[in-house]
Amino acid sequence: MYRVLANQPRAVAKPLGKLKHYPPVNNSRSTPKNTSIHIDRLPTVAGEFFGREEELRFLDKALTGKDTRIIQLVAAGGTGKTKLLRHWLNRHADDIPDRIVWPFYSQGTSEDKQVSVSPLFTEVFKAFGVDETAFKTEEEKADALADRLIEHRCLLVLDGLKPLQHGIRGLDGWLKDRAVARLLKKRLAQQHRGLCLITSRIRVHDILDQPHVPNPLSLNNLTTTDGVGNK
Repeated sequence: MYRVLANQPRAVAKPLGKLKHYPPVNNSRSTPKNTSIHIDRLPTVAGEFFGREEELRFLDKALTGKDTRIIQLVAAGGTGKTKLLRHWLNRHADDIPDRIVWPFYSQGTSEDKQVSVSPLFTEVFKAFGVDETAFKTEEEKADALADRLIEHRCLLVLDGLKPLQHGIRGLDGWLKDRAVARLLKKRLAQQHRGLCLITSRIRVHDILDQPHVPNPLSLNNLTTTDGVGNK
């Protein structure tokens, strides 16, 4: 009792290690739920859109349903992945107030060039009012981004993900960016309350075994009827 009264503990605890500082999800600087997040970097694609009715119905069903968290659109270059996305997003301009649409390559740019996910993190954290410097690793940033996407039920579109995937034999299609792999497989595929849409030339193998991720939708060439009828 004397030790207690005199503040003389029998054993002294070792000092704690260096503390990591994480901003709370309800940080006052974060964007309120009633504020829309609108980032759309997808380019405008020239030419009239026609056909693709089956693919549009597939996307609409995933958007309004509750069982799908990530969709993959897989097709060769020039098949019309970006054009389909642009048309679908324009058609739902009023239905999806919270959206982040981010392309990883521009038209005429090689998909195999070195591409980083850092600009996406910087842009999104700025929109959400989050201090990016609070996170030390890209994986921590992926977790923080996932928290905001889930909280806001925000649509995430990653167009042209091929530069972030392995292209060598044996690893073809697997994500080489660990932050994006964590964002998609560990967080959004398991916890997202909204929808994530990916386009690439090859399927993302990391998420194929997830229960809320259907088989990739292969985007083939236009049917003869659509192509000839709208020539």
